[in-house]
Amino acid sequence: MRNVRLFCFPYAGGSATVYNTWKPFLQGHVELIPVELAGRGRRIKEPLLANIAETADDIIDRIDGDLSKGPFALLGHSMGAAIALELSHKIRARKGLAPAHVFLSGRRPPHIKKETDKMFHLMSEDTFRKEVLELGGTPREFFEHPELLEIFLPMLRSDFKNNETYEPQAGQTPVTANCTVLWGVEDDMEAAEVKEWERYFNGDCAVYDFNGGHFFIHDYKEDIARIINQKLMEELSR
Repeated sequence: MRNVRLFCFPYAGGSATVYNTWKPFLQGHVELIPVELAGRGRRIKEPLLANIAETADDIIDRIDGDLSKGPFALLGHSMGAAIALELSHKIRARKGLAPAHVFLSGRRPPHIKKETDKMFHLMSEDTFRKEVLELGGTPREFFEHPELLEIFLPMLRSDFKNNETYEPQAGQTPVTANCTVLWGVEDDMEAAEVKEWERYFNGDCAVYDFNGGHFFIHDYKEDIARIINQKLMEELSR
């Protein structure tokens, strides 16, 4: 059986290496490839990118050589979901290829915005720190070390800006792929909103809900891996 490369994109403030902990639960036909973004991890010295479109351009340049080697899939949580969608369109435009499957986690589709949505990137520094801590996903230790905050906070605020201001290019046709949407029922979204991801894809759109909030993915690694294994096995069998 062929393998499928699964390119994974992080949430705001995160490193793609968080997905490495999923590897023990993935079957042999899935090759997980965490994609590090500019300004963090091994790429910490590179400048931050201005928006999701620039981020997707940067990513496709980095993975270009792998895209023609066989089936590939995309996965992103929160900001990473926006990256996965934008990248799907850019891969089609530049390479004429489509992902075998797209996994979208912890984010409403980009056309759904509410007046009550928090705009983290516009908050004062004190409010920003408080809200980020309450959101979870960021170790409290970061806020206790000024040298870490000096690096981390600008990157985090930039990520929130990119995610909160993301708008897909008007007039794009849906991505020719099946998609799977994952979300936490205690997150700030509703089941009907999550289901709206289906309008971005010319394929089946399966939705799975989990107990927990925005960062439910850290508590359900094995369950999520089971879904990934199943969906990608189905794609390889077609």
